[in-house]
Order: sequence, then structure tokens, then C-alpha cells
Amino acid sequence: MLNRFTRQWEGTEPSSKDVRVPEVDLVETPMEVRVVMELPGVDSNEINLEVVGLRLHVRAEHIEEAKEVEGTQHRQERRKPRFSRAVELPCLVREDAASAVFQNGVLTVTLPKREEEKRHTIVVQVTDECATDE
Repeated sequence: MLNRFTRQWEGTEPSSKDVRVPEVDLVETPMEVRVVMELPGVDSNEINLEVVGLRLHVRAEHIEEAKEVEGTQHRQERRKPRFSRAVELPCLVREDAASAVFQNGVLTVTLPKREEEKRHTIVVQVTDECATDE
């Protein structure tokens, strides 16, 4: 219960029971950060993505017209899906170069790292310390 309260306080879990919090895979490579999550039941035009500082905010809501049901409806447990998640990013990213692909209910967001956040490897060269100038 404390973990759930903490997630709600940090904004990674909404307080409303009508909103689902999708689970996330977060992968960092030397060049980018990739976020993958499942958003079943929504269309790509219903997804809202926003990067603010070190957070990726994902919101999605399936908007459905009211349907008339023939007969008496005794139970309706399936609801229109609404998703909300704030994902803490491991580094600063280039929001202007971000891309998102939504296929078969799975959203993949690719966020290139900022130049200052990319790691550069420096190769150390070995020299012969015994060499003298002669």
C-alpha cells in the first residue's frame, strides 16, 4: 500500500481507479532511450506524448460512442480504456528528434540522447616508458 501511495505521489500512478497504469520496458543505449508499453484498445490518434525535463508523460483514452444494446444488459465490466503514466528518463533527450510507433497495441517511443548526455569512450594508448631520446 505504501508503494502505491508513493507512486501516486510521484505521478507514476494515477489516483483514479478508472485510469490504468501500463507497465513499461525502459532501455538505454549509448545513443538513445527506448520506452515500450502496451496500450490495448486505443487508436494511435488517441495517444498523447509529452516530454518535460526527465519525464515522459503518456496519456491515452479511447473515446467510444454510446452503443445501444439489444435486450437487457445485466453486467458491464469492460470499460473504455484510459491510460496514464509518467516515466522517469535516465538522462536528458532530444524531444525534437523523438519518434513513436504504435503497432498491435504496443507503443514504442524512441528518444535520442542529447549530445552532452552521450558517452564518449577514450582509448588509452600505451607507450614504451623505457624509450629514451638518443
